[in-house]
Parts: sequence; C-alpha cells; structure tokens
Amino acid sequence: MERRKMTLLLMLTIFSIFLIDCSGSDMPLDTPVEFVDIPGNGVDIKHFKMSKTEITNQQYVNFLNSALRANKITVGQVEPLNQSLSKPKTSNRLMKQMRLYKSKNQQLVYDENGNRILDLLNIRTIGDHDHDGVVELWEMKNPLNRCMIEYDKDSKIFKVVNPKEVDWNIYFDNDNLPDGIEAVDSITNWAELHEFWPEEVSFERRQQVTFDKGDYNKDVLFVGIHDLDFELPSHEEVKKWPVIFIEYYSAKAFADFYEFDLPTSKEVQWAGAAGMGYKYGTNDGTITTKNVIYNDHSVANDYTRLARGGLDHTTWPGQHKGHVQPVASCPPNSYGVYDLSGNVIEWTKSKNSPELNCPVKVSSDFETRITIGGGWTYPKEYLSLSKRCFTESNIAATNDHFGFRVIRR
Repeated sequence: MERRKMTLLLMLTIFSIFLIDCSGSDMPLDTPVEFVDIPGNGVDIKHFKMSKTEITNQQYVNFLNSALRANKITVGQVEPLNQSLSKPKTSNRLMKQMRLYKSKNQQLVYDENGNRILDLLNIRTIGDHDHDGVVELWEMKNPLNRCMIEYDKDSKIFKVVNPKEVDWNIYFDNDNLPDGIEAVDSITNWAELHEFWPEEVSFERRQQVTFDKGDYNKDVLFVGIHDLDFELPSHEEVKKWPVIFIEYYSAKAFADFYEFDLPTSKEVQWAGAAGMGYKYGTNDGTITTKNVIYNDHSVANDYTRLARGGLDHTTWPGQHKGHVQPVASCPPNSYGVYDLSGNVIEWTKSKNSPELNCPVKVSSDFETRITIGGGWTYPKEYLSLSKRCFTESNIAATNDHFGFRVIRR
C-alpha cells in the first residue's frame, strides 16, 4: 500500500512539472495566446515574442471570465448612456463621436483601478461620414460590427455572441439608439442577414454595393468584399474574429493579467518589416485583398486631401460594407505573424515623442498612446508600417476597428 502511495506521489510530481514546463512560466494555465520569436535589430530593439495574431473574441472572453473569478474586474449595471461616468477621461468631441456606435444604454466593464475596459452595448456604427449634417443610406455600416461579447448576470459568465441567436431587427429600431442618432437602413439591405428577412423578400434584381458612395434606393443590397457568399458568420468564425471596441486600458488589462506587455510602435514596425524592409506587414510586403483585410481603396486614387492636411470629408468615396475577418485569414509574414497590417488597428504602449513627431490632435488634458497598422475599413496608405508617425489616439478612443495584440519580453 505504501509503495502504491509513493508511486502515485511520484506520478503527480512529474505531471505537475510537465504542466509548468508546457506553460512556459508560472502564468495561469488558461493563458490563451500563441507567440512567435521576433529577433532584435542589434541596436535599439531586443529579441521578443509577439502573439501570432490579434487577440480574438474568444481569447478576450477567456480573460474576462478568469479576471472576474480573480476579482480583477467588475461588471456594471445596464444604465443610461453617459461616457463621463467612468475613467479614462473622454473629451466632449470624442464622446459625441462615440455616441454614433452605442445603444441608448451602456453596460461597462471596469479593471481593478476603475478604468473602463469594455462597453458591452457597443451595437453598430452610424455616422455622417461626409459631415454634411444628413445621414444617408450609403453611410450605414454593417450591423455585424457590434461588440460580439455579452455577459450573463445570472451565471456571471461572459461569452462570445452567436450571430444566429441575435434579434438583428433591434438594430434598425431608432428607439434603441441614443437620442438624435438615426438608422436609415433596414434589415433587408444587408445580405448576410437574409436569414432574418421576411419570407417574401429576395435577392432578385437587387443592386449590390460593397463600398462606393451613392444615392441608393431602399432596395440596395450591401455586402462586404470578403463575404460575397451572403452567408451569416458562424459562431466558431466569430470566436476567431479580433475583439473590437477596444480602448487602451482594455488592451492593458488583458496584458497585465497574463504578465504580458503591449508592443511599442517600433516593435510593430520591426516585426512587420520581417527583416526584409517591407512597407506592409504582409507575407511579401505588398498589399492586395488576398493578403490584407482592408477596404481595397487608396488615398491617392479615391480620396481628396485638404491643402491644410487631412482628408476632405465632403468628397468621401464610400463606406465599407463589411466587417473584420477571422484572424490568420491571410498568409503570415516570414516571422510567422499575421495581420500586422489591416483587419484591426492596434494599440501600442508608445507615447508621442519628438522622435515620432506625430501631429498633436489630442489636448494635453487627455492621456494618449500611438495606434498602428490600419484596419479593415482603412485605405492602403493607413496600413503602411514604413511611416515615421502613426496615429496619436486618446486612450478612451475606440471603434469597430480598434483591437490589439501582445508581446512577451
């Protein structure tokens, strides 16, 4: 009997050692990230490990459930929309913009320092993109661009939304939107939602639009360039979408919980160049719709620049009718990293500096960080990693194309 006990104890000891070795460290065993090695440049960038992909909905849900059990986060009540109720500070201008992709109510998730890390009621983006004071049909974004994470208050569990179980009709009801925000489309304008259409509505003789601005009639059919099969994304597909509506502290909370870090803008540039000096973070340094998730347009060909800088919104060429795609949908670069350009714009830990010399568009009253890489709704110039400066963003900024990835030093 004593011999059997000794044998069992030895087996348990070996199994414990095996678990520690396989985890790579003393991290929680549900650490949900796969990393690849990125060599240093021998000057100012040391060797580090970068997550192969952007952090996904499922990975972020894993974090939220683990952090909730560990009392590292809290979940607020459903309450009337008011971004000023929580940290980080948000400018009035940014708060006004953020109302365009929220519901009439909010339900916030907070980190242990009281910073807002997620609004579970980010529901879709509705905007006056040409800034003419009128919301038109061409300006509407795909209703699938909502927060794909929800919380069950009874079981106290976060989960990834199953698109087949959503009542998509509520996203076309202005009573669910903030005061003054109006949806001018209908569910039958969106090809991927055809399972929820009335039976008498069909695809026949419908004008299909993937991007371009236009004065469309009420029967126009919108669909993204990567979803021309018209099929609703599966639950498994959405689990692999990069998590969106991420603020800076949303990304930092995830990184801190697992003892990771956020990359600097230089590290993203270096990893994207892949030792080859590539301009874009792709498998070969070029950009096409086959190796990058972006809007298939360019500033040079499709947008008008203002003499004082920036783009002329009155000549805006269109609005992308798609959404993010599963991570690793396109080939990796030679380091084994996916989507360093496109899919979602990514937060870094970098602050603006004389070396970066980014144009200052945010008041010094607000904390900022650099975002990089462009997203699914961006033209190709915004996806370039060869620029000196990227975007200085208020840490409270977020949208349906804000995400992140992590590194280990």
